[in-house]
Amino acid sequence: MLSSRFRIYLSLFLCSFSVFLYEILIVRIFSVLYLYNVLFIMISLAILGLGLGGIFYQCYKSKAAKENVIPLEALILFPLSIDLTMMLINKYFYLFNIVISTLITLLPFFFGGIIMAAIYHNRTQDSSKLYFVDLLGGACACLLSLLAVQYLGVINSILLTGVISALAPLLLSGCLTPKKTNLVIPIMLTTLILVYSTLANPFNIGPAELAKTQTPLGAIMNYPRVKAVWYRASWDVYSRCDLVKTSKDDLQRSIYINGGTEAVMLKDQDDLDMLELFKYDLTFLPYLFNKNDSVLILGAGGGRDVRLALLAGAQDITAVEINQGVINMAKDEGAYNGYVYDNKNVKLAVEDARTFVMRDKNTYDRIILSLAYSYAFSDLSSIAQLENYLFTKEAFREYFDRLTDEGTLVIFVDYPELIEKFILTAVDYFNGQGVATPQAMQHITALATNYWSGYGYALIVKKTPFKLETSEAIQAKIKDIEIRPLHLPYYSGDNDFFRMAAGKLTLSEYIANNSNQLTPSTDNSPFFLEVAMNYRHKLVFLCVIMILLLLLVIMAYFIYIIRKQIDYPNASIKEYNLIKYFIPYFTIIGIGFMLVEISLTKRLSFYLGYPQLVLAVILFSILIGCGCGAMYSSIFKHNLAKRLSITSVILALLLVVMQLSLNTFIAYTVSYRLPVRCFLLACYLFPVSFFLGIPFPVGLRLLKLRLGEDISWFWGINGISTVIGSVLSVIIAMVWGFNVVFYGVAVCYLGIAAIAFALNKRGYESI
Repeated sequence: MLSSRFRIYLSLFLCSFSVFLYEILIVRIFSVLYLYNVLFIMISLAILGLGLGGIFYQCYKSKAAKENVIPLEALILFPLSIDLTMMLINKYFYLFNIVISTLITLLPFFFGGIIMAAIYHNRTQDSSKLYFVDLLGGACACLLSLLAVQYLGVINSILLTGVISALAPLLLSGCLTPKKTNLVIPIMLTTLILVYSTLANPFNIGPAELAKTQTPLGAIMNYPRVKAVWYRASWDVYSRCDLVKTSKDDLQRSIYINGGTEAVMLKDQDDLDMLELFKYDLTFLPYLFNKNDSVLILGAGGGRDVRLALLAGAQDITAVEINQGVINMAKDEGAYNGYVYDNKNVKLAVEDARTFVMRDKNTYDRIILSLAYSYAFSDLSSIAQLENYLFTKEAFREYFDRLTDEGTLVIFVDYPELIEKFILTAVDYFNGQGVATPQAMQHITALATNYWSGYGYALIVKKTPFKLETSEAIQAKIKDIEIRPLHLPYYSGDNDFFRMAAGKLTLSEYIANNSNQLTPSTDNSPFFLEVAMNYRHKLVFLCVIMILLLLLVIMAYFIYIIRKQIDYPNASIKEYNLIKYFIPYFTIIGIGFMLVEISLTKRLSFYLGYPQLVLAVILFSILIGCGCGAMYSSIFKHNLAKRLSITSVILALLLVVMQLSLNTFIAYTVSYRLPVRCFLLACYLFPVSFFLGIPFPVGLRLLKLRLGEDISWFWGINGISTVIGSVLSVIIAMVWGFNVVFYGVAVCYLGIAAIAFALNKRGYESI
């Protein structure tokens, strides 16, 4: 027979595990149904349910005036809501607007928040162990989500989450539940299975559902001139891939990644027919000039660029693609695309392109980046990973290190703002090599096409200056076709690029005369897509909403205090003078924790080379380290506030050290084998993670001393603050960079140290 305490611990573990796994799965589901630029807002608002659940429990407990038990409704609805919300969203998402969908998705977080807040409230004396168990549940969900999706699929993983979540209230039966509830849980499980089996294939997302989405895939399936035909889909640990015919004559098929990014496959046909088809195409034009013996293609996708490189006579092609699902689907369609990835001249690497370049020691005649960015969410890390590290100043330096003396870097994009920004990034690179701007422009050719094929603009950057005869040949080639030069060395024109080439405009003047978003991106702030998508204002709006909600909760807490004073005039409430310490304390902890987690996830996203490992290794390491720190804090028996002050100062110093050493750590260890990198990364993250896990449970123990009945209020404040922190981390990184984020977090924890010092002065000597 399990002890009551152990059952509570296990229930919290399962609850945390289920909530985290649900969060991962809804990102995967929503990435197929909604545009990526609204997903961040939807998921952030849904996660608010955890904090709101804590506030609800506080109100329930105050009104009930009974023993501290968990509402029966929350115990029943927590597991049921996980599967039911996914059924509703998947089948009827097109009937709901974004607000209704978000509110539906919020429900499992809300009911889970009630249960978790109740456990923390009733077992606050064990908060260090509870926090360890809580974080352990999230860490295990990180790892097991990969196995669940890989071997069970996303759909079955949703059902598994519902079943696991049902075990949490089952274990609480007789511990923190109303009396005579032993029969409720079996009924609940029976209902869950019945609902699932009654509805035929309730989680299916087929062509009918895809056509109703507002994604690029949904648009192409409704485009009358194309008459797209959906063939099949596959769903792995990274993304969902949908194979669609996107041309009337079936000369190309597309693999849509999470309904957003398109990876094109070309039909296998005679080379002469291919040459006739692509002789005027923007993406084939760069192959007509300079050597093509060795080609590196970053973001190879469905193999379109590989096929063109083979057509151009390349004898040594290295294709790098981050998405194994795309490669598998392209290989399965080998009879259609001519087994492009099985060609003897093609070497394939499935990993992050930036990681590959950093680890690679070969040189190439041409490096191709063809729409090497994604509009699709892939997993939880995508919340802070809307963009990659392929177009930063540091990345450009690495590309030119990998080029032969006469080599060229070729970039294809679909937005004029992006071609503009990347030209400035190339100029900035040459300026850093001691080449003045007018001479730097002699290394650059930029072209645009009026014939839309998904590739609107091309940037060709040569390691050495273009020769006059090469520019003349390019001009002669594009003269009679629908390609126009944005900049061509040795030619004049009427735009700022030609003025830069003539020495009439400097790089800094160009940026100052336009948007600051044209400033070349860096690894410190890699948000290059913002110049075209302009989603910063959406994040600011979301952050303002979160702050207003936090202020509303704090205001409600003050009303609660006033009403308590009215209802119990003889009761002493002098301890409420301490809320001036605890409100900022739990707010800062929530914001600071997420600033660290999101920033590290983003900054290290390319280090391991495999996106699925970002979740499995980075978040797992952070959560386990925090859990160990929480468990260690349980030995603090005396001078609690003083110890907290010291550990917070140590944490602030460690954050500064991590920031100063991060680039060095990446540079010196990225060449190691993957298992070694995983181990080194876990070790590198452990010190900061360890101390990061101490303030929350210690703060709860301090709170228990004087304001023990109000713990759920502060659970809610902390929960809302974590959402603010996740949004704020991206906003700060966009404006000032991740360096400022780390230094800001250090300041936050110095603030925690100051609050702990003040509490120590007020007599918090023991617990």
